[in-house]
Order: sequence, then structure tokens, then C-alpha cells
Amino acid sequence: MQPKFLKNNYVKKYSKDDIRIIEKLITTNSWWDTVDFIAKQILGKYLLMYPEDIPNTVSTFSKSQNMWLNRSAILFQLGYKSNTNQDLLFKQCTIH
Repeated sequence: MQPKFLKNNYVKKYSKDDIRIIEKLITTNSWWDTVDFIAKQILGKYLLMYPEDIPNTVSTFSKSQNMWLNRSAILFQLGYKSNTNQDLLFKQCTIH
């Protein structure tokens, strides 16, 4: 069952392998506005569908030399509102 805040006819059904495409989008369309949109609207929704991938994805993106992946590891929870994992968010902010 989807969380209430995820119920939306426009939510894409991602496959597990889509994380590779998302990473490529972030690293090849790198500018503030595009990365911020991708982090929130694409990566954020992907990780809502696969929350078990959050630790690995956030760790990988945070350790990257690519600043856009680092930024995405911080911003993906935009829009999560009360479901934001504050501990994870604050940890990412202190790393960078």
C-alpha cells in the first residue's frame, strides 16, 4: 500500500534499475535548477518506492566526487514533509 502522500495518478512506477538512469541524469544535466528538480521529483519518488535503497544510494552519492550527486543526497527528501528523516538529512548536511 502506498503512503497517503504518494497517492497520485502521475507517480511513475520505477524499476530498481532506474537508479542508474537517475544517476546519469544528475551527472549529465548538471545545473542548479535541473539537479534540484531531478533530486526532488525523480530521485525522491524513486526512493519512496524503494526505501530499502536509501542507505546505499545516499552513501554512494555522498561519497562521490560529483557535487551534484552530493547535493541530490541532501535534497531528495524535499516534499517528504513530516516523513522527512531528519537524522539522515542533518547527517548529510554536516558531511558536506
